[in-house]
Amino acid sequence: MAAESNDLDLPDIQMPDPACAVATEPEVEEDQKKVAIKFGFIGLGQAGGKIANEFWRLGYRRVLAINTASNDLAGLEIPPKRQLILGDGSGAGKNPQRGSDAVRNQREDVLSLMKRTFGDKVDRILVLASGGGGTGCGGSVEMVRIAQDYMKSLGKSGNRTVGVLLALPKDSEKGASQVNAAGLVKTLFDMANQDLAPLIIVDNEQIARQWPNASVSDIFNLANRNVVGLLDIFNTLAVRESQFSSFDRADLSSVLDTGAVCFGTTTLTQISQSHEISDAIRANLNKGLLVEGVDLSTSKAGAGVLVGSKEILGSIPNSFVDEAFKTLARVMGSDKKTITIHQGMFETNKPKLFLYTICGGWDLPQKRLERMQRG
Repeated sequence: MAAESNDLDLPDIQMPDPACAVATEPEVEEDQKKVAIKFGFIGLGQAGGKIANEFWRLGYRRVLAINTASNDLAGLEIPPKRQLILGDGSGAGKNPQRGSDAVRNQREDVLSLMKRTFGDKVDRILVLASGGGGTGCGGSVEMVRIAQDYMKSLGKSGNRTVGVLLALPKDSEKGASQVNAAGLVKTLFDMANQDLAPLIIVDNEQIARQWPNASVSDIFNLANRNVVGLLDIFNTLAVRESQFSSFDRADLSSVLDTGAVCFGTTTLTQISQSHEISDAIRANLNKGLLVEGVDLSTSKAGAGVLVGSKEILGSIPNSFVDEAFKTLARVMGSDKKTITIHQGMFETNKPKLFLYTICGGWDLPQKRLERMQRG
């Protein structure tokens, strides 16, 4: 009996060299500015992608744009290697279920892109989306869970390291968009009471009222740039030294950890009386709220930061500043409970006094929610 041959007639298959394959993968790119918190931003859907693009323009580099509609990614400055198209690229058609399914079905692709873009030195991940669409509204919660799993894989599960920045539809967007957004807001607030932070809500209707003469195309850019700019200001100031009073990374994190947060800003050109800064704080909070119906007296923590020229800061009596921060504490409900108010003062070359505030941990804005629920 003839011996059986050990030779196998197998075809030759050309495989890429492993080193070359690795070299083609996008590498983690550090932010182009010094910041206190290394954020990873995930722009989900059309609106989310545009918000993410504003963070990219400011110099953040751990930025992704993910969408079910390939057309919505056009025009973004975020490089294609930081983008991901879900499904066949035809979009979700304002159907939240399609958005949710699309994110869930490509979970591993999303995780892979996070790993290549965020790396292991990311402190927080923020999902950016609109409550009125299909991809953003439907996929947000699923994306949050994927991001949380990613942070856990880095050994960062002990803190509330994943949050959401959600844009609410204008009143003119009637019907299902309003109802779907209301449902998502309620869900996110429930999550904020457990493991989601921060929750930043951008009320496009409120912003439209503040800039009534802005064009249709400009109003959303105003909304995006203002909320992105304010978060960036706090993140930038929190890493700077101050000869007066520092607002640092730990202070910022403690406010973001409280859940729902909102920002405000006011500019003063001169201060001659003690009530002027206090009046500015009240105006700042009342006009600067990014969602209608917020009761700031339910807040758990906040911060006020003054930024001015050396001459202005050197001329303001300390009693003026003390009264200003007491005003902030009263607006946030310090007469009802004990809250934490962080303070900061920084010098700038601009001949003005800038006042920035952040309030966190407030309750669900029931009035705005009920209006959306009516469609």
